[in-house]
Amino acid sequence: ATVTFEGVVATDKDFGAGYFYPVILENAKVIK
Repeated sequence: ATVTFEGVVATDKDFGAGYFYPVILENAKVIK
């Protein structure tokens, strides 16, 4: 199955609590 996300892509987002993600989707929602 293919799952598509749509939202704002933020690169190099640092959450500051030891978590670091190169690419995340902010306000992402699943498009079925």
